Amino acid sequence: EDAAEKPDFTKIHVPTKLPFRGSGILSPDGQKLAFIAEGSVWVVPVHGKSSPEISGTPVRLTEPMHAWDVANVSIAWSGNGKWIGFRVAVPKEDKNAEEELYIVSAEGGTPKRLPITWKDWAINVHTLRYGLSPDGETLYFTEGPKLEQTCIYSMFADGGDKQQITEPITLYPAVSPDGSKITYVRTNLGPNDVPLRQELWVKPLNGGKPVLVCKATGKTSFNSPVWSPDSTSIAFLSSAGRAWFRQIWIVAFSPDGTPGSPIKFDLPGETSNLLAGWSQDNKIGILMPSEQEVALFTVPAAGGKATQLTTEYTCMPVWAPDNNSIFFDGTHGGEYARLEFVAAEGGQVKRIPFLPENLQPAFPSELDISKDGSKLLFAGFYRYDEPESPDRLFTVPVEGGMVTPLRIDDEETLSSVLCPKWSPDETRIAFLAGEQINPDLYALNIFVMPSSGGKPKRISSTEDRVSRATIEWSPDGELIAFYGGDNTLRLISSDGGTSQILVSNVGDGIPWAGIAWSPDGQQIAYTAGGNLHVISSDGGQSRIIKTDLDARHLKIDWSRDGKQIAFTASRGGEPELILMENFMGD
Repeated sequence: EDAAEKPDFTKIHVPTKLPFRGSGILSPDGQKLAFIAEGSVWVVPVHGKSSPEISGTPVRLTEPMHAWDVANVSIAWSGNGKWIGFRVAVPKEDKNAEEELYIVSAEGGTPKRLPITWKDWAINVHTLRYGLSPDGETLYFTEGPKLEQTCIYSMFADGGDKQQITEPITLYPAVSPDGSKITYVRTNLGPNDVPLRQELWVKPLNGGKPVLVCKATGKTSFNSPVWSPDSTSIAFLSSAGRAWFRQIWIVAFSPDGTPGSPIKFDLPGETSNLLAGWSQDNKIGILMPSEQEVALFTVPAAGGKATQLTTEYTCMPVWAPDNNSIFFDGTHGGEYARLEFVAAEGGQVKRIPFLPENLQPAFPSELDISKDGSKLLFAGFYRYDEPESPDRLFTVPVEGGMVTPLRIDDEETLSSVLCPKWSPDETRIAFLAGEQINPDLYALNIFVMPSSGGKPKRISSTEDRVSRATIEWSPDGELIAFYGGDNTLRLISSDGGTSQILVSNVGDGIPWAGIAWSPDGQQIAYTAGGNLHVISSDGGQSRIIKTDLDARHLKIDWSRDGKQIAFTASRGGEPELILMENFMGD
């Protein structure tokens, strides 16, 4: 069916702001919101005493214990509202963090670890959503070392063997409030083995055949199904060929269990967060980002007051060698991000025309420019392919024209090729890429290859815990700086070896963070915790570079004369709790 008449959407003002990465699940009665912040589990009354549209006082349920969430995948309430499940990643010095799962009483107390460990198998962050039975005694989760092997399993919270519940390829498990059935999204492999999440299914948990609830066509995909409190309807998010979701679909079941046609509701915006639940007072929780501005700024390298240079979305800045202009990934010339530039003192933003037109720069990633200023290096993907292509490396003249793909030998074994950077002498290119190390281990690492293309050499290891974020060569070409998944800023030899930690506890938001060496190699600027910092390349105490901006500082680059730092910064965009109500004739 076409989009239904618009329901009511009520914004709940949370004065302390919800975590920027997205975290918040409604309790079954709709009176509390659980979320992850500062490594802990919190709950906040949805309706405060001053106003029903202003939340109450947040209460910390656990001590800091490396709990985390992103896009709303890591928190789950039991159907009886007594337990909250949450995910933990404890940093370890000798190997990658293992994902652990805990439950804690909704009233607080000692968290209890569940007998399951996740490690290195998630296809993407959305596959990490799991479900709890109404009594909190059974866990339902997606697992599989490869996409085509992912199934939903169950396991008792007190231990025991896992039991396979569904066939491949299935994810987003959600148990009905009456505990009788489970719903999930089934993925089919389309052309070129591309995953298409276009089927919603329900299966009885006491035996019986699964039932197809809804099937999409074209570019439409589904995610994050949630049950109505009476277990007779399912709501889920829908997108039409975009990474973000713009509609909620609801399917109601007849008394004999036959699913009806979906009713479609337009959201008041778009979101990448999974649904926050369907409460007993018949409200559906949605985490929607507030209006956001991401712009380009410059500031003296010693700190001072920042100057804003752009007005639309801007990311991945890089200075031209003559310091007269700054190139970046932006949307001033159209809806989709492309390569653009602006004069260093400000002015009209100009877009670089290049072909093919459906090639788009990848993000989060990096942009680089040659020493003579004649060409740009970037990671990109073909947007209009069905589905989108994987990220690969390209160069293009700064005046535009046809792009040149860079040949990477054994490219089919690498995924998400990102953050390319020329070495100072331009004989090599460093980049990030995911790699299947063995059947049970998938890891992100740093690779170096000849600048003309060729066979990449992996210079990092799983022990380095490379994060999907900026990498940056030192001016002498001997070192590469990068972010570790254990919230560290690290240095590694460009020939490989053991990495060294330069800064610990850099904070959240690493995928959007930046690194820039000073031209003399004596200092490293980096973003952490939303601020712009600088530290000696030999280590020591870092300091904040003042910009006088109330914003989150993101990607950065140091001017070639060492006098200024260009950076992008974001204002707004924090998730807001929206309650959808008065729908379907309520």
